[in-house]
Amino acid sequence: MLFEGHVANSLRRWNRDVPAQWYAEPSFYFTSPHTLKASGEVVTVPARDVELDYELELGVVIGRELVDATPDEAADAIAGFMLLNDFSLRDRQSRERPLGLGPSKSKDFATALGPALITADEVPGTARRPELLMEAWVNGERWSSGESRTMHFDLAEAIAHASAGARVVPGDVIGSGTVTTGCVMELLALGDDRARWLVAGDTVELKVAQIGTLTTRLVARA
Repeated sequence: MLFEGHVANSLRRWNRDVPAQWYAEPSFYFTSPHTLKASGEVVTVPARDVELDYELELGVVIGRELVDATPDEAADAIAGFMLLNDFSLRDRQSRERPLGLGPSKSKDFATALGPALITADEVPGTARRPELLMEAWVNGERWSSGESRTMHFDLAEAIAHASAGARVVPGDVIGSGTVTTGCVMELLALGDDRARWLVAGDTVELKVAQIGTLTTRLVARA
């Protein structure tokens, strides 16, 4: 959750400001590796939750093992980048939030990753802070656009934090968190007239010119 704008816009839903603790260190959670979807695969819309959202993120692929890494060591461990769509159920997330344990069933049903990996030397900017224009399109219409370089903490700081007292291993993927305005929840909070929750039949495309397009079609449960 590296983008201050995303955090501020999202907290409008609960009439809250960004807490001071957010600025102290990167914040993150571990999620399920068992529901990853490749580009072109479908995601089944969960049956009982109606506030289905996409999240426009950069996926950072780790290339070497880290434990208690420094930011410089973490930067050297970045193997490359992909697009990541952290699909979320906002109504369920609202019910989980008061429990104080972080997201669980609101996040574990689907995460899309792809369409290809580009190495760290292929991105403009630096591996710590790439300079990429990121876009999200729904049914052929652009809904979101943001810049990866606007993250508050850089990727090396985030990966180093994830490795504190823990192992990060090759093949792990660290999500950047949602780029500012990169989800429906933010767009609704900002009064965007186009925005609505996702439904079966929608096609979501995340785009970065240097990486390609990550495409997911939503389908109803049989």
